[in-house]
Amino acid sequence: IASHIFHHVPDHLALAILDELKRVLQSHGQILIFEPYADKGWRDPLMKLLELFDLGNWFRTTGELLRIFRARFTVLRHYRVKEGIATHQVFLLQNV
Repeated sequence: IASHIFHHVPDHLALAILDELKRVLQSHGQILIFEPYADKGWRDPLMKLLELFDLGNWFRTTGELLRIFRARFTVLRHYRVKEGIATHQVFLLQNV
């Protein structure tokens, strides 16, 4: 599980993290990734607050995250999940 790390790093570091995850995962191994839901035009109140105070400078839309994840893994599934007043994106990736 990787929880809320990718909005803290630029694309080149996100890809480096994915490279390391790919290296340590067995063939067809899976990883679950949680990130804040940050699609433009849609923000819940907690997301607005998180963007103001969170040290992450790289909040990405679902499409942007899918582009990065697909560069290294097969995306088996992605969906949104509500936790209290916050909405997160969940991605299930598989090493090939």
